Amino acid sequence: DDGRTLRLGDVIVPHRIIGYEYQRLQKNKDNRYNINTLTCSAFLRGAAGRLRYTNWAQIGTEGESNEEKPNSPFLWAGEVDVLSGSKVMNDKDAYDKLIKGGIGIAHRKIFGIEMEGEGTAAAASASEQSVEFLFIKGVSDYAYEKDAQSDRTAATTNAARFLFALLDELALGEKPAR
Repeated sequence: DDGRTLRLGDVIVPHRIIGYEYQRLQKNKDNRYNINTLTCSAFLRGAAGRLRYTNWAQIGTEGESNEEKPNSPFLWAGEVDVLSGSKVMNDKDAYDKLIKGGIGIAHRKIFGIEMEGEGTAAAASASEQSVEFLFIKGVSDYAYEKDAQSDRTAATTNAARFLFALLDELALGEKPAR
């Protein structure tokens, strides 16, 4: 931990997507909560991690003034997870319970809650072909904070810039053995 905090516009590339349905959490016979955990491709996570200290956020900024360029969003890649569910998270108590390990996942850093990742990851994992997936998320708001600052433009722009840098990295790098 280097003391950084998650900021609007940062980009998250998680190790795992953890699906939850808060209303349906039940403990199984081992007294643990049943949750759906989907692991992003190790190969793609590795390529993403190699970009952490590059100038990936400057892609597409040629010709812009310094005031228009992004202020160095941080890439959170590696040993962080994202929670994904079908409900909008706007309840502080439910948020705290999930983030602080109320469903038995406190052993990892949870760096986001969102609504689309689990379905996409589940579809890739269930495919009959070998489909690898990677989840890329720009931070646009802080979950349950109704009046909090929001920056969807920076979040989507930074996530897209990171995706283009990742595609360049993959085109230049070695292909995985199949």
